Amino acid sequence: MLTNARFIRCLRLALAMCLCLAVCVCSETSVAQEQDSRPVLRRQGAPMQSYGVPDAAVDHYARKVESSRTEAAPGLVLPSAGHVWALDRFAGQPQLVQLKYTLVQANNHMTANTVKASIAPFAKQKATWELPGAAALVRLHDATPAIFFVSAYSSDDAADPAATLDGLALVRLHVHDGNRVVSTTAFTQFTSKAKRSEDQVEAVIEKVGDSGWCKIFPKEPLPHGEYALVRLPKQATMLGASIFDFAIDPEAPQNANALLGDSAKKD
Repeated sequence: MLTNARFIRCLRLALAMCLCLAVCVCSETSVAQEQDSRPVLRRQGAPMQSYGVPDAAVDHYARKVESSRTEAAPGLVLPSAGHVWALDRFAGQPQLVQLKYTLVQANNHMTANTVKASIAPFAKQKATWELPGAAALVRLHDATPAIFFVSAYSSDDAADPAATLDGLALVRLHVHDGNRVVSTTAFTQFTSKAKRSEDQVEAVIEKVGDSGWCKIFPKEPLPHGEYALVRLPKQATMLGASIFDFAIDPEAPQNANALLGDSAKKD
């Protein structure tokens, strides 16, 4: 038989255990909610259809480009295959260099953000979009290269090509810890509001007649460094999945497999 005093002690112990269990459940739920509310970086899918010649031979745009015989420079015709080509100049000769895409990687800086959140919960945290390696394989010599790409829109879709290309831009990349940073997204843990920033280069986008080709080129000569052709969606936590990277490096050797004009071939 339990005495009244022992019964009261047992009842208090049971209530205390229930209260601890409730606090633990609430804490786990709160942490899960905070983690779920944090911005998640995502790559925008299927970017190649937006600024590349589709691989299918029967595609309307591929046929249009193939039949256009568009010249990037006198005697230098843009190929009907490949996605993005840069008009470079090496040893005084114009050349076409194919830009290959690199998949962007999301760096959420978990350790630094966790420490920052523990010290100053309302401080802005950051995540970065990065390309592996400190240098692009393609090294261009001309500080004002024109980059040609195939638009997935007909020439009647819009008077301004930039309006139809969802933020296609030239961006300067910054090397950090052996990688090239394309863009940085800053956000606060409590509001989940995010803002993306990048070192965007002032550039001009033009349609090349009715050929299906467009070109983008910087308004001012580019300083020596790392760059990329990037799709910048309106969503702050998104970025084009495939990025066409290159460097401005006047001292670099000639790019392998560069296409030469007719006059250079004769020489």
